[in-house]
Amino acid sequence: MDKGKIRVYIKDTLLKDYTRTSLQDPERPLRVLRLAPDTPVHEDFIKPHGRVFADGRVVCWARAADWRHVLLSLHERTFGFRGRAAFGAVLLQANGKFEEPGFRAMVRSAADKLGIENLVWLEF
Repeated sequence: MDKGKIRVYIKDTLLKDYTRTSLQDPERPLRVLRLAPDTPVHEDFIKPHGRVFADGRVVCWARAADWRHVLLSLHERTFGFRGRAAFGAVLLQANGKFEEPGFRAMVRSAADKLGIENLVWLEF
């Protein structure tokens, strides 16, 4: 088998479920946003992962590479819904260009314009 095909096979077949499972776990995103794990949930989302809590707070999380999807999903999931607030966005695996202060300032500016209260970067 070609080296390129081996890499793709491992990534798409063997590691895909692990990556999906680790990203969907809400424990870390909720912890860094200081939300109790037993906070009542009204609705769950995937792509990007997120939750609407019974009190109207909405959170989303995904890899930092998907920052646009996270911010816009938060906006979409709160816009036009009475009582909902864009409480937090958590960007995971924020390494490389995502660590640069200028890049983070640009994303923070977009989050502010969309009314997102909390933006958290996690390097791992």
